[in-house]
Amino acid sequence: MRVIGLTGGIASGKSLVASLLRAFGADVLDSDAIVHDLLRRGKRTQEEIRRLFGESVMQGGTVDRAALGRLVFADPAKRRQLEALLHPQVKRILTRQLHNLAQDEKPVVFIEVPLLYEAGWADWMDEVWLVYAPPDVQRARLRARAGFTEQEAESRLAAQWPWEEKRRRATRVIDNSGDWLAAQAQVASLCQELLQEVG
Repeated sequence: MRVIGLTGGIASGKSLVASLLRAFGADVLDSDAIVHDLLRRGKRTQEEIRRLFGESVMQGGTVDRAALGRLVFADPAKRRQLEALLHPQVKRILTRQLHNLAQDEKPVVFIEVPLLYEAGWADWMDEVWLVYAPPDVQRARLRARAGFTEQEAESRLAAQWPWEEKRRRATRVIDNSGDWLAAQAQVASLCQELLQEVG
């Protein structure tokens, strides 16, 4: 089974590409969905976050993701604490999901991981597909989509590796800097190539 990492900067369009891959029939595992589930339902994880970051990131007994995000993206040391807590749990769950797909003899599976390079997971993948959008487009999308302030947008961009370094390491690049139809065409072409490779 070929394991392909799907990554890119924040607001680059990773989730849109993932949805398109699913529409083409690909299996796509979502690391962000696992994190959201851990924050919503993982009692042990919730208690550890309360211990590390205090009551300001809790609301109604569960983690307030917006408050937690503001806190950790304003403080790199706190962000590293959160990553040290969550990344091993996410990787264990993904490993189990991959094992199940391998049992079903799936030829290819994608794993959507926003911080794939930052987390040191690139070596875990057989190849990496990178979704690209330039920083000015990312900023505009963040402000429009998530209502982030300029400072919040900048803190999130600063937490990620430079685009140039990711591109240098990636196997394939999907340019989502403008027209979504153009990005769709790129994904369709890559999927056709992939089908030919895996038979």
